Amino acid sequence: MDVTIPGALADHLSRADLTTGPAAKHPAAADLRIALDNARRGRGRTLVIPAHGTRVLHLISAFAEAILENRKLHTPSEVRASRLWIQRAGHTPEPAPQAAERPHRGNLADTVACPACRVGVGAPCITRAGKPAREIHNQRIETLETAAGVTQFRAEQKRANGGLSYGINHAVESELFAAYAARVNARVQAPAAIRDEPSNWWTITDPASGEEVARVYGETYQDMTPRAEALPEVRAVIRKHRGFSRRRLLMSELTPAQVEEQRAQEQAPTPEPTPAVESENAQHAAFRARAAKRLRDALAGSPAAFEPETVEDVEARRAAELVTEAEADAGTWRGQWIGEHPDAMFPARPDREQGSLFA
Repeated sequence: MDVTIPGALADHLSRADLTTGPAAKHPAAADLRIALDNARRGRGRTLVIPAHGTRVLHLISAFAEAILENRKLHTPSEVRASRLWIQRAGHTPEPAPQAAERPHRGNLADTVACPACRVGVGAPCITRAGKPAREIHNQRIETLETAAGVTQFRAEQKRANGGLSYGINHAVESELFAAYAARVNARVQAPAAIRDEPSNWWTITDPASGEEVARVYGETYQDMTPRAEALPEVRAVIRKHRGFSRRRLLMSELTPAQVEEQRAQEQAPTPEPTPAVESENAQHAAFRARAAKRLRDALAGSPAAFEPETVEDVEARRAAELVTEAEADAGTWRGQWIGEHPDAMFPARPDREQGSLFA
């Protein structure tokens, strides 16, 4: 199955350095380079590549996501092509989670504060000099075991055995630590952020109260600022606080009308229709007809005057001009060399021009 890449995105991929650049470290960089070498042009500027597995598609999606996140550095056509690719192929999948280490005292100690060195949650134990401690303090381990329920389990086992302790039940304590780690993760882990895409809409807020004043469209803040300053409510905020706060909205924060307006703005402008040629008026048409008639009459009267001359015609015309000039000079001083005249005042050699007599 072949895959079609939008034209602007294909041009961006062809310019990317997949051999020595940062993208060369990706596992699918070599496959993408081979696919681009074996690609063929489709309709317009699109590029059709043979399918080399999903890793190549994920790498192309990574390029498209980078363009959308840094749209100021790219052209509008590249942004539109990247958005079209994301709509068709989807985002880059999240990396597979690595095998988590089983919870134990060592990796759970920082979930409680240390009573010995009085460090808080998440900080390692320190010495009295303020340097990192080599080992976790025993009081912190005891606090962890109490929070995980290990201390209570050992007390119950000791009472059940008549006050005698028969060692550590590693299996049960491991389960208690795992249950404690699950409770901690559920309590502190924030919900996964939904991957969203920045839009071309901006929200203008009051710097003091944080309330939204207006929403303005603009691909960059330079385009948005003049439009925002033209709104009366924004000018009131500027007069009050000598400025306003702005933030680019995400696509999920837009209303359906704003989404439709952005799509309409991002569409390539349609070429203007060629204006129709106005018909000639009757006066111009009559003038052109008379000129054409005079030209036809001239061609009919002397067609040879309008035909191109050949080499023979040029030579014949030149010979006739020389004969005519010789007949006109016969019997005059122009027809003979003045220096040969017997009564010449200043004799001159024949290889000199006649003008040298008067130099």
